[in-house]
Amino acid sequence: MEQNMQLWLVPRLTQPSLTLMPGESRSASFTESLDGKFSYEIWILADSAEDPFLGIEVDGSELYQNVRILSMKKGKWYLLGGVTLPKGEHQLKYRNTGNAPIQLNGLLMTRDASYIHQGTADSHRQLLEQGYPVDSILEQLYTVSGVESPEEKAARLAHLANMGFLEREDQYTAEGNCRCGVPMGGIGAGKIELDEDGILTAITINNNQDVPIYRADGSFFCRLVEEGGGESAMLSAAKGRKTSRLHSASGKYPV
Repeated sequence: MEQNMQLWLVPRLTQPSLTLMPGESRSASFTESLDGKFSYEIWILADSAEDPFLGIEVDGSELYQNVRILSMKKGKWYLLGGVTLPKGEHQLKYRNTGNAPIQLNGLLMTRDASYIHQGTADSHRQLLEQGYPVDSILEQLYTVSGVESPEEKAARLAHLANMGFLEREDQYTAEGNCRCGVPMGGIGAGKIELDEDGILTAITINNNQDVPIYRADGSFFCRLVEEGGGESAMLSAAKGRKTSRLHSASGKYPV
């Protein structure tokens, strides 16, 4: 995982928390370092005497004019919404559009909501408040375990890529290692790509044009011959891989 899976805007090294007075706004800059477009969720941890109202802008464009957080509880994270961003420099601007001060204890943009739900964000926030650098905290979280050697990992990922089963779609997109092929589909209706190995990939038929599905489990082309016991075979020409046999007579489909 990349460290920019999590973008901490509050707290930072010199800003454990901040108070937004009514009408006051603040901004924070951050960088998306990978090629491609990535979807972030914006989460807030705050304290307010009344339901807080917030306005949010990203790169000068208004994302939300006046978001109200109903029945805010102290110590609980709230999802403000999401935004999709390309590689480059970005700026998030947030303002208090309500009538009561807001004590902002956490402002986080993440591509992995489990970071919030599993409580990791809370433990990291405590370290950030103590002055620990955010990069060192996230580096410890995303360091690859020593159980698997670099050679074993490279071989495993190469095998998965060869079979069309991609583990990290955003990483493969950024590195240009995604399978791609001939798109099939009507204009404006999404598409499915058929690659050179006969694998269906890069599927965007569910309003997911920014995050294609590169792995379609159980999807493949095959031929079926009725004579001689009813044998079927997957149609594939992947390098270093023999054509898989699918024995329909027994009801088992080993791939």
